[in-house]
Amino acid sequence: MKNGILITTVVFLSTLASHAVTLSFTNFDASAADNTLLVDGAATTSLTVTRVSVGTTNQYVYSFSYTGADFDGGGNDSLTFDIRVQGYSGNTTVSGQATGGADQSSTSGTVILDGSAAAVGTRQTDFFGVPGDMNDGDTLQFSIENLVVSAAGYGASNLGFDGLRVEEGTSGGHSKIAIIGVGTELTEREFNNGFTFNLSGNKQSVLYVSGAALSATAGTGASRNLWGVDNVGFDIDVDVALVPEPSSTALLGLGFTGLLLRRKRCS
Repeated sequence: MKNGILITTVVFLSTLASHAVTLSFTNFDASAADNTLLVDGAATTSLTVTRVSVGTTNQYVYSFSYTGADFDGGGNDSLTFDIRVQGYSGNTTVSGQATGGADQSSTSGTVILDGSAAAVGTRQTDFFGVPGDMNDGDTLQFSIENLVVSAAGYGASNLGFDGLRVEEGTSGGHSKIAIIGVGTELTEREFNNGFTFNLSGNKQSVLYVSGAALSATAGTGASRNLWGVDNVGFDIDVDVALVPEPSSTALLGLGFTGLLLRRKRCS
């Protein structure tokens, strides 16, 4: 073609970028103001925690405020959320393999959450209990609530509880059993001084920790109740589909077609 207009069609595809930050909180315990709580493995002054008792059942609600991360590129933002800790007693709780006399784990635990609401308290200041120690059939429930991010358009989600430690504090023999979860074929542990549960491969959206009786009499006695829960860990994800600048909003959708017109010079 000697004269004419060459028409080139250019398709601009828009892509909404995604930005996610995962925050890992560890070592949460029953202190009224928890100064040992770590964020991504480090202590920080950007985190505050306060505790209040709620209702006649003495539930604990911990209010968290974290200002140590920039989610939208415009300076540090705030993430706030609550953790509610509540208790149950008189549950029908049955342990499986554990028989007394040695530290051991199994996946034979059974917990039926059919008890009544019970007061939550602390053992030796830092350990959660019902109300102080974990008796047979007692259950602690941990749940994350009211996640709020200050950055416009951003939201947060609970990725689950990924760890905890059961603590005796003073030795009372191999006679304590902790079970994680509600249902059957649950992870359980018979322990002496303490034991750390790693739940990273089986994160719990709501964490239940129950005390159970041994399936045999060996090692039983009052000491089996002398334990509590601390060093709870959990992950929170902050994410959003980034919104483009106003000048580029015309490119949103399936695509934008532009026509580039260029007159070709005669040869």
